[in-house]
Amino acid sequence: MSLLLALAAFGPPVAASDSVRHSGSPATYTVLVGLSQPGRGVNVDAYFPDTLTIHVGDRVRFKQNAAEIHTVTFLAPSQTLPDLLATFPLIDPAVWLPVVPAGHLYDGSSYANSGIMSTDPSYSLSGEPVTSFWLTFTHAGSYQYFCIVHGTMMSGTVNVVDPSVKIASPSTVRHQVGKTIADLLTQVPAALDAAKAAILPPVHHSDGTTTYHVNVGFMSGPIDLMSFFPGRLRVHPGDTVVWHMTTTPHTITFLNGTPESPLVLPATWPATSGPTAMFNPAVLGPSPTVVGGQALNKTDLFHSGFLPAPGMIFSLTIGAIEGPVPYLCMLHDASGMVGKLVVVPADDHDGSGD
Repeated sequence: MSLLLALAAFGPPVAASDSVRHSGSPATYTVLVGLSQPGRGVNVDAYFPDTLTIHVGDRVRFKQNAAEIHTVTFLAPSQTLPDLLATFPLIDPAVWLPVVPAGHLYDGSSYANSGIMSTDPSYSLSGEPVTSFWLTFTHAGSYQYFCIVHGTMMSGTVNVVDPSVKIASPSTVRHQVGKTIADLLTQVPAALDAAKAAILPPVHHSDGTTTYHVNVGFMSGPIDLMSFFPGRLRVHPGDTVVWHMTTTPHTITFLNGTPESPLVLPATWPATSGPTAMFNPAVLGPSPTVVGGQALNKTDLFHSGFLPAPGMIFSLTIGAIEGPVPYLCMLHDASGMVGKLVVVPADDHDGSGD
């Protein structure tokens, strides 16, 4: 669901008569998983709402709201949060696949997991990404859940109370979530300004070439900007562009007409759990053009490989080419993470970026 559709779904303020629920028929509440605005590269790794109170017997539907991958994972007592990368490049079936209690009835005693959720088909072996997960809560208590991909920084809580307790109605919760999202978006212009201010200036060399710098992503409070800064950069043949990892993981990928590789592939788990998935080795590693130190052209694939750590850099020298050369992050292009180099003749020294 796009951000605008998500906001529209919450609708106008609810009437006072809808603001609380008393005992009665079970209800369905919705929790949005993640938040994105691909047109601006905006991403927030959070659940909306992150704390929800429901009655025993109510159902909670967790609805994916971003291309960024997430899970909704309830742990059994004394269980630790699984590590997505513990079996890298294989993905543990208990992480990748849904683990659903019988009848979707959850009493807090077992592990329950949505599996990898995303609106991006690249993260699905079938082309049909998991976008929804639901549980009916059968016992009173407080149940915390997490995103395995983002760890404890992305968590939520479902408080389940006796039906005699007055609680907010589903429509009230939808309205509150809409306001929370709208308030978050007011922080985006300042985050974009800060990201642009953090761009390193170009360095001009005595041989007439220039080294330009691009920041890969930017984090400002809860706002995770899935963009390149600058997103459009004018360069010349012989110049060098250095990409600096500020948030991770990402890739720098010039497809140049090459079909984009799938991010995951089928794999067989070595234990008894059966088929699962693995990260695509073609995405994890750099392309031969990069390994060989080739100058950027407009015909071959130039791919950085998986860049997993802040502070890492990736650089390319511009070859004897001219015109626009688009590139992307293969992990987050569906979130709006695309960029462009515009190569101009060497005698045009009015290079600039957005």
